[in-house]
Order: sequence, then structure tokens, then C-alpha cells
Amino acid sequence: MFKNYLKIAIRRFWRQRVFSIINILGLSSGMAIALVMLVTIQFMLSYDGFHKHVDNLYQVGLTYVLEDSEIDSYTCPGIWGQELTNSYPEVIMSARLRQTGELLFNTYFDTGELDKRYVESNGVGVDSTFFQMFSFPFILGDPVDALTDPNSIVITEDFSKKYFGDENPIGQDILINQEYNVTIKGVLKKLPDNTTFKYEYFLHISFFKNFGIDIDGTQGNPFENYILLENGADISRIEATFKDRLFEKYDWDIEYDPFFVYVKDSFVHGESLNGIFMSIFAAIAIFILIMACINFMNLSTATSIKRSKEIALRKIEGAHRGQLVVQLLSESILLSLISLNIAVVIAEFIFEFLYKVSGEYIPFNLGDPILWAQLITLALITGILAGSYPAIFLSSFKPIKALSYRSSKGGAGRLRKILVVFQFVLSIIFLSSTIGAYRLSLAVKKNKVGINTESILCIPMKGEIADKYEIIKSELLQNTNILTVSASSQEPTWVTNGEFLWGTSPVKNENLSRILRVDYDFFELFDLKLKEGRSFSKEYTTDKEDAIIINEVVADMLELDDPIGERFYFDEQPYTIIGVAEYFNFFPIEMGGRTLIIKPYPADYGKIYIKYKKETYPFIADFIKTTFEKHNAEYPYEYSFYEDFKSPVDEGVDNLSKQLLFFTMFGLFIAVLGLIGLSAFMVEQKTKEIGIRKALGASVQKIISIITKQFFKLALIANIIAMPISYFVGKYAVNFFTIKTKGDNMVYLGVFLFIFVIVFLIIYAVTIKAARANPARSLRYE
Repeated sequence: MFKNYLKIAIRRFWRQRVFSIINILGLSSGMAIALVMLVTIQFMLSYDGFHKHVDNLYQVGLTYVLEDSEIDSYTCPGIWGQELTNSYPEVIMSARLRQTGELLFNTYFDTGELDKRYVESNGVGVDSTFFQMFSFPFILGDPVDALTDPNSIVITEDFSKKYFGDENPIGQDILINQEYNVTIKGVLKKLPDNTTFKYEYFLHISFFKNFGIDIDGTQGNPFENYILLENGADISRIEATFKDRLFEKYDWDIEYDPFFVYVKDSFVHGESLNGIFMSIFAAIAIFILIMACINFMNLSTATSIKRSKEIALRKIEGAHRGQLVVQLLSESILLSLISLNIAVVIAEFIFEFLYKVSGEYIPFNLGDPILWAQLITLALITGILAGSYPAIFLSSFKPIKALSYRSSKGGAGRLRKILVVFQFVLSIIFLSSTIGAYRLSLAVKKNKVGINTESILCIPMKGEIADKYEIIKSELLQNTNILTVSASSQEPTWVTNGEFLWGTSPVKNENLSRILRVDYDFFELFDLKLKEGRSFSKEYTTDKEDAIIINEVVADMLELDDPIGERFYFDEQPYTIIGVAEYFNFFPIEMGGRTLIIKPYPADYGKIYIKYKKETYPFIADFIKTTFEKHNAEYPYEYSFYEDFKSPVDEGVDNLSKQLLFFTMFGLFIAVLGLIGLSAFMVEQKTKEIGIRKALGASVQKIISIITKQFFKLALIANIIAMPISYFVGKYAVNFFTIKTKGDNMVYLGVFLFIFVIVFLIIYAVTIKAARANPARSLRYE
């Protein structure tokens, strides 16, 4: 029986080659996207799932409880982990983690001569318990005692080769920042791709004491804290009581709510955008696969007239409806299995594209039997989903009616129209969202909100630069092509430091703000505007210790008629407001509010900025480099152009817009395929009608307009449904960003017109040949 079904299916595919190719292309494209998303989501959900104790590992976070909002942070005070270990017997151990920032690493030959020198930034300080909790494989060394010595370091395999080649690095010394000597006690195997701890070196947590950082502090949230529980321990009991224990022991001005999250869930549910991206792309994959299935349903029901007599004869010969359903589903499953092989090839190219766009490698192992089981399951589900309605529809024909069946009007015709409209709705939403994301990425990239980043050189402050900053600044300004030199603690478009308490009283403040510490001339260098007051100036000797500038969001919250000169308490310290800055984009996404406080604090500078006359950089590049090398010879000279600076969120939005565009093109491709198939079938069905109209004098344009009219109606209905949905989706997404785009309504109008142009071009291309055909040929007997 199945052999007979297979023969019939192959013959049918061959006779209806055009429609079969359209179905295969549509299904393979939809399945390829679904396959990519399936593998990607599985990979994202597998992050840090390989650790031996993963089921008992939790990350500790806190929620700031404010009057009108709550802010989640996945970092917390350094003492919390130890407090958990001391307070709860079921907490076996804890470990803190904090990124080191940029450090200078030097290695030397036995003669004392310099061997290697690099500035490294991809490292962390951790407690000695870290490698007992997290089971990263060691090539050399023992995870139990690798970091028991405060002056020890654990490095990765690649890091070891970079400094020591094939030599055994255990026991070798590295000099950090020309001052702190550490000894290598362990070498890790290359870290897996699916881990959040993608660091190259691990120092002992006490290393931060060298920089005056209180690793056991009770305030702020500078550390990631992790705990390991006993098997069967109840984390909810700890979560319910830990807050009260903390507040009994420590006096805080703001309310914290501790929370705990599985380590294996932190990649998706942490502060990054990974969870949002995963949800977006999962939804896109599902909808694109549905669109591919819709194409199959549409073409199968549309071509039902060609199978009605076959179905009728089978029923007369005694075939049951169940047998017919099995036969028709077998055909769709066969088509789906053929499409699966093409989908695998397409998926390979998609993974290559995603790797080039995002730099994130996602393993696609075709030798994995579990993956193939999933692929075959996907093909079966797709085949059944796509073929279910055609099978039910065709098998329901009654023999007498089926033998005289001439068209597929009625329920099937209405369903096809509904499915076409649904395809158009999805295409319009995808296209509108893609254009919106792309425009937003351009705005983020160019930092157009209140700040000018052109012709500005950015140089990290390392080594002796901080101590010699004023000397370097003075020498740089002697060059007439250099307009301004200033500095700040962080990049002004990526201010992550905070949150700090502020208000109009010294205690019990419940407002939080990020802080940016700057040098004089900072506002002039970035063309930042003041709504009120003045900028910092050396002419006012009190500015360095007493002055503060708030942004307009803080000023609005203060509700003061004139904030200039008012006392302002920041982190319980008194200051005087000297200016109100216009809002500028200091943080692209609303993770911690839009409040910003700016104050002068030279000891905390992290970046130097040099603004130069346009197009003069080639003439001053050597001068700037020589100046820095003269005063900071131990460190390699590094620089970047600030207009090229991208924060992690900038990169995320940029990647999102590119990927959305890519997947939207797939969705449009599938919709276009369906439209081509349906219009081609309709023209084929109307061949004699077209011939009669031409014989009676109808023009080519008239014939084309008759056929396109009904598709235009469907496109119009789709636009009416999709535009409000697209509008609210766009509004919701933009709420997450401090950057706003203008002219969004023109995007919807452009998409509206684009869909109509696409429909017209497709219908015109399909219809023009039949409309120009000789009526005598059109009217001849088959």
C-alpha cells in the first residue's frame, strides 16, 4: 500500500512540478529557520549546564525596592556570600567574582630581561572556593588549592600559550601593573562555548585590595556572588528569611530584596538581553514555519480540483476516508522530508551568517543522533501540520459531487483568503519591526541624543597617565590642531557605575542614580548643553569638592522652581547644585532609570578624550602617540575614535536589527512564493475566461486589473489588521530605550505601499503571459 502511495506521490510531484518546487522551497526555508532557532535555543539553555553541581548552584541578586519601581541587579555586596555560608547550614560554600578591568601583564626571562608585555582585560578575581563549586577542567594544577595563595593566578590554555608557548607555566611568575607579582598555580582546558565565565585568567579575590576595594563591604553591589547548596536544600526558605537576617545586622538607607537564580538560568534571565533575543527569534521561527505550512495548505486546497476525480474513483472502489487521509498525509510528509534535507543545507549557511554578524559560535553537529531525531520529528510535525487540512478537505469529497467538481469556492476558498491575509499580516509586522529596529540601531550607533562624538580620540588612562594627567594635557594643548582635552570616569554614552542614593536630605533617601565623574572642559568637548547654571570651572575653587551637576530628569524629580544653589545630598554627602544638564544618552537601555549626576573627581578618571580639528588627525597622530609614550613608557599606547565606540547594548541592537532583516527576508520570500503559486494557479484556472474576455475586446490592462483586484483587497485587509499591531509592538519596544526615533508613521506608510507594490509586481508577472496569449489557443479543448 505504502509503495503504491509513494508512486502516486512521485507522479503527482512530477506532473505539478511548479507547485511542488514552490512547496519544497517554502517548507525548506521555514524548516531551516525553525532548525536554526531550535539549535540556538537549546545552546542558550545549555549554558553552564555542564558543571557537576549545577543543580545546586545559585547566583545571588538583589532588588532595589523604591516607591514607584523595582530594579533588579545580579550583583550584590561582597559580604553576602559569606553571610549566607555562616547563617545557613545547607549552604556548603560561596564564591565572589568581579572583573578586573585592564591590567598590564609582564613576564621576564631568568636574566631579568622583559619577555612578554600585554594589556589584559578579560579576567576576574574570585574566591579560592570558585573552582570547587564550578567544575572547569584543569590541564595542570589542582582546583582545590589552585587559588588558596592570595598571590596566585589560574590561566586558560590559550593564555598560557600566548605567554609561555609549549613550556609548563606552573610556578612561573607574572608581574601585574609593574608592581604586583602573582604565581601561576593552574591551567584550565579551553573553556566551553556555552559558559558565561569566558575569562582568560582568574586572580584571587584579595587582589582587589591592592586598589583599595573593600571585598567584604556591606554597601553597593560590586560583586557577583554564588552559593553551593546541599542536595535537597530548600532555596525558598533561604530566600524568605535572608532579608530579615541582613537587616538585623546591617543598617541600610534603602530596602533590598535578595533573590536567587539557578546558575544554569542566569545566561537567559540575567541582566543581558539574551532572554529577550531568544523570545523574539523563537516567535519569528514559529511564525515563519507557520507561513510555510500556510503555503502548502493554500496550494493543496487550490489544486484540489485536479485531485477530486482521483479521490472520487478511490472512494467508489471502496477506499475509506481514513485510508485517503493517510495517503494525503504521507504525500505531505514525504514532501517535508525532502524539504528537510534542503533545510539542513540552508541552516549551515544561516549559522555562518549569524557567526559573522554576532561573533557567537553555535555548534551545529550533524553527527549527533539526538539532533537528527529532532530534525525528523520537526519534519513529521511540519508535514502533518501542513497536510492536515488538505487531507481532511480532500478526503471529505463525496463521489458524485467530486466527479463534477469544478472549483474550490465556498469554505476552502474562504480559508485560502484568510490564510493569505494572515501571511500578509505577519510579513507586514516583520517588515515594520525590522525597519524600526534598524532605524533604532542607527540612532544608537550615532549617539544622536544630546552628545557630539565626532573628531574625538579616546585613550584609556593606564599606568602613570593618571599621575601625569595635567602635564600630558598641557603638552597636548600646545598643538593648535587640538581643541580640547578632558577626562571622565566612564564613557559618557555607557555610564554603568551606580546605583547611588540621592535626595535633598542627608539620610533615608530612596532615589537612585548613576554617577559620571569628569574633568573641566568635559561639557565643551562633547558639546553637552546646560538648561540652567554653569559647568565646572577652575575659576571656582570650591567646584572640585562641593559642586555637582544634575541632569534634567533629576531636576524634574526635585520639583524645585530653581535648583541652582540648592543643597544636594549624594551618597549622604552634601554638595551644591551648580548646573542642570540637558538629557543626553548616557545609557541606551532602561535598566536603571534615566537619572544622572555629574561631579568632578580627578582621582577616578578612566578615559582621556582629545578633540581635534576635523580632518587633522593624520597630522597630529604621531605627536599624540609620542606624548603618551614619553610619560607612560611601560604601557603600550592604545587609542580609539569615540564615534566608533559601541557598548554591549549598542552591539546587541545592531546585531538584532541585522538578524531581524535576515529573517524578515525569509518570511517575505515564503509569502512571495505562496503568492506566486496561488496567482499562477488562478491564472491557469481562468485561462478560458481570459480568452473569452480577449475575444470580446478586453485589453491586457483590463484583464490584469480584474485578477489583481481580489489580491489587492486581501492586501488591504492585511494592512488594516497589521498596522495597529505593528504600531503597538513598536511603541512597546521603544519604551526600553532612551533613544527615540522620529518619523515612525512614515515607516508604516512605506510598508503599506511596499506590500501593494510587491503584490502588483507578482500578479503582473504571472498574469501578463496569459493576458497576451492568443484567444484561439486559450479556448481550445484540452
